[in-house]
Amino acid sequence: MGSSPSRLLAEYTQRTPIWSPSDQPSLSAFGLSRAVQKSSGNEVCIWEYHKPKDSQADGTELEVLAAGIKRLRTIRHPGIIKVLDADISEHGIYFATEAVRPLKSCISEFGIDLEEVVLGIFTVVTTVAFLHEKDLSHNNLRPESLFITDDGRWVIGGMEYTAPLGQINQKTLEIAGSHIGYSMEETEGDEKHKARETTPPPHARDSYCLGRLILAIIEPYASSLDSPFRWDLLRDAAERLSSPDPFSRPTPAEILKEPFFRDNVLISVYDFLQNIQATPQSEKVEVFNRLAANVRSLPVSTIEQYVLPDVLTLGFISEPGVEEFLGHLFVPLRKNDAFGIVPSEVYVKTICPFLEEMWRGRSLEGRVVLLKLFQNYVHELVEWDESLLTSLIIPELIRGLADSSNDIYILSLTSLISIIPRLCLMQSSGVVASGSSPTEDAPATASGDDVRRVLRKVTGEKTDKPPVLRHKTTTTLLPESAPAAPRLTKRHSIAIMSPAHAMKSPSQGSSTVTRPEDSIHRYTPQLVVENVVIPHCLGTCVSEDFEETEVWKVLDVIVVIWKRLCVLEGTGKCAPSIRHLTVSLHKMFHLILKILPPNQKVRLFCDRLSSSSLQETEVSSIHYLPRLPDLGTPFLKDGDKTVRQKFGQTLVQLIEHTTLMMDKAPTIVRRRDEGGVKARVRSAYGRFVRREGAIFESRGPRRGSVSESSAAMSASDAALTPAAEGSNASSKDGAEPVNENKAWALPPVVARDEWKQWNEETWDIDGNFDTNDAEVQDVEHTNQEVADNTSVQNEKALRREELRQKRALRQQEYRNSRKARDSLKEDSIQNDANPSS
Repeated sequence: MGSSPSRLLAEYTQRTPIWSPSDQPSLSAFGLSRAVQKSSGNEVCIWEYHKPKDSQADGTELEVLAAGIKRLRTIRHPGIIKVLDADISEHGIYFATEAVRPLKSCISEFGIDLEEVVLGIFTVVTTVAFLHEKDLSHNNLRPESLFITDDGRWVIGGMEYTAPLGQINQKTLEIAGSHIGYSMEETEGDEKHKARETTPPPHARDSYCLGRLILAIIEPYASSLDSPFRWDLLRDAAERLSSPDPFSRPTPAEILKEPFFRDNVLISVYDFLQNIQATPQSEKVEVFNRLAANVRSLPVSTIEQYVLPDVLTLGFISEPGVEEFLGHLFVPLRKNDAFGIVPSEVYVKTICPFLEEMWRGRSLEGRVVLLKLFQNYVHELVEWDESLLTSLIIPELIRGLADSSNDIYILSLTSLISIIPRLCLMQSSGVVASGSSPTEDAPATASGDDVRRVLRKVTGEKTDKPPVLRHKTTTTLLPESAPAAPRLTKRHSIAIMSPAHAMKSPSQGSSTVTRPEDSIHRYTPQLVVENVVIPHCLGTCVSEDFEETEVWKVLDVIVVIWKRLCVLEGTGKCAPSIRHLTVSLHKMFHLILKILPPNQKVRLFCDRLSSSSLQETEVSSIHYLPRLPDLGTPFLKDGDKTVRQKFGQTLVQLIEHTTLMMDKAPTIVRRRDEGGVKARVRSAYGRFVRREGAIFESRGPRRGSVSESSAAMSASDAALTPAAEGSNASSKDGAEPVNENKAWALPPVVARDEWKQWNEETWDIDGNFDTNDAEVQDVEHTNQEVADNTSVQNEKALRREELRQKRALRQQEYRNSRKARDSLKEDSIQNDANPSS
């Protein structure tokens, strides 16, 4: 601005005039323009007053304006325009304020919503009441004195004639001339009221100006029939403010108690949010309890525009007792749902970005609130962006396990446990890489040294110590020198990252840049459970740093999640590797039961694990009910008598309830495991019962053996007839017959009862062919299970044909044996009839 008359003007540029006192002298004694501060680039407003050349030598107008500006710089209120800088000299007055626009120009150019008008009027009334509380009078309230900031706030300007309450005089009004709104005659009433000897109340002038101002603002809206606001109530209050009798005019503070302001939900919510820091703690908690219902009663557009900007801030969610309200806000509103405030489309647009921003921050109060309400929003947040689970939420939860605050630690651990089922479902759908093939950083078969080598490669650490989990202490299931279990070779290949490295922020000089694809491979369900959850759960149970209630918070969550994982495993909704998680957690429960004292041991198994299961009526409970007796049975030998009795009673109830639930379960659920195990056993051990042929030669009938008698009856009819004839011939000659086929020869003398018994034991073979039919059915079932293998199909087809041929042969043999048996019976009867023979 070159050689400007003020040093203040030299600090700003790009001035755009809004009005000039020479063009519109009735607006203000100051000229107004928008400018940009050179140092910061922020937009501001510049107010300029140049002393006229023909003004009085004493500079009375300059002194009045300067006094008002000096007084304005000492006032701090959100409803009063904020002064940034000022320069007062003998030649003029220059001051800079926050960027504003005149209210009248905003209404004419853009229009204003009804809600904004109501909140704006409320702001003006509360601001004037604040000035009177500070013994100050504005003296120049009119539509030209109202402005709107760039962030939408209504503020009062025109403060150059502000004076102590009741001290405005005629000389000041004469100096102001046309720059002031209302004359002394207008504000002090008609001649009848002026005849009184008493002086009008000090608030009379501002009350009159305020009433005229409200009537001017609501004039375009008061005739609306479908308006949700009672404009008639506000009009009545404004008319009383501008009453001709100055003694009957209420104060601005009294107007705020009128029904229009007192019973307005929008105003009550807005007022609380604007003055939340000044509200007493007891009153604040009470308001939070009913705030959700009040906000839900407002239109969605009003909530989005006038409530959420004040609610979605770090300062608001850090307020004590705010969880009651945020518990509703962080749940999307659904039809006929008692929870939720905003619908899903607004939730995705406003709440989800705010939650992501808060998770990236490190405020203690904000993080505690996020963790307490974790279950309210985590599923919607992950649905909005699935990558946030592995790239932001899990790393931040692991960082929370290194915090010295017990609240942060316990809440982080329980939140991490609760998202394991979600992580398993994401892995089964392919969002989280399962890593079924070996990777460069994690070989499929790894010993303890290999794992530590991978840790050093990924984290850049040069030590052989295990990763630090919390407070520079190590909690592991196996000692450092113990080799890795062989079962690890069949699990997923994972790129392991040290929790200490995960907890290192970029500001700590980490040379490794975390990429989203790295986090996907890093945080698999197996890694989270076995490297983080199990060690920290066991550490919490044995640590003396936590209260008993905090320990049970962890145990309650892990019990619920274990049951949920068992259901996912049993229903087949996740990858088969989920079985490793349920088995690992099952072993962890067994270890926890060993280390807990007797009373807590009973509480965990009988109350937490079993009691809720015994009350379960869903058939899904059959997926974890049969596993609970395995946990309780070893403790029937516990040294404490109470433990033995409680565990024994609970085990009996579990077995009975499991049987009942199995009866209610669908057949396909009961048969699923049986069929799968049978198929696996047959494929592994079926080859051991395949026989090539007879090895041992049969030498005669063996009493009581049905199978060998059946084999003996496989001889032909030609071989049977000579044996019978030889027997008759030998009996006639009195000599012992020569038996060429002893399998069918009868003893020389057989009593009737012995013959009957021997005949039944030897020849009663009815029903043997049912077993062969079942064998053929099993082979056919096996062929269906291995239909994807062509060579096996061919082999089974040949086997089936061979069995069918054997069956036909056995049927023929059976018919022949029946004939032989009937013939033998007839011979025996004849012998009985002719004892002389």
